[in-house]
Amino acid sequence: MPDPLNDPMASYTFDTLSYAKELIAAGMPQQQAEVISLSQRTLIENELATKADIAGIQRDMKRMDVDLRRTIKELETSLTQRLGSIVVIALGAMTTLTKLL
Repeated sequence: MPDPLNDPMASYTFDTLSYAKELIAAGMPQQQAEVISLSQRTLIENELATKADIAGIQRDMKRMDVDLRRTIKELETSLTQRLGSIVVIALGAMTTLTKLL
C-alpha cells in the first residue's frame, strides 16, 4: 500500500453526489446543488494542502534551516577574522605612532 505522505498524487476525496443530495434535501434546486458540489470539489482538489504537501514544506524548511545555520557560521568566522585583522592593524599603527612621538 503506498504511503500517502510520500505520494505526490495524493489528494482529498470529495463525494459530490452525497453533498449534492444533502443540498437538495435541504431545499436547494438540483441544478444549483450540483454546480455548488462540483465547485466545492474543484476548490478542495486545487487549493487545500495535503499531508504530503505539508510534509514536503517541513522537509524544505529543515533543509533551509541547516543551510542558514551553515551560512551564519561562515559569516561569523569571516567577521571574526576581519575584526582580528583590524585589531592587529590598529595596534601596529598605535605602536608605530607611539614610537614616532
